[in-house]
Amino acid sequence: MEQLVAVELLAALEPLLDRRRAELRVQRDHLAGRLADDARWRFTVPEGGLVLWATAARCAGRHRHGPGGRRRAAPRTGPPSRWTAP
Repeated sequence: MEQLVAVELLAALEPLLDRRRAELRVQRDHLAGRLADDARWRFTVPEGGLVLWATAARCAGRHRHGPGGRRRAAPRTGPPSRWTAP
């Protein structure tokens, strides 16, 4: 029975993923539009990407968070109380 349910769910997965990707692109583009006029942020919208990597201008070049002022992404596994920086 579990395998039959899994087959049904997997058959419907691609349309769900397409819709979610479209939602994420709209949100990313909205964020990019809001940040475009704000000199405190530097970013480039990636081709085909669903995320926006941004650098705070006040940190850039100061090595406050490593080379170029950029923060590295921390792993996000487990509950938020267990999130740690690398």
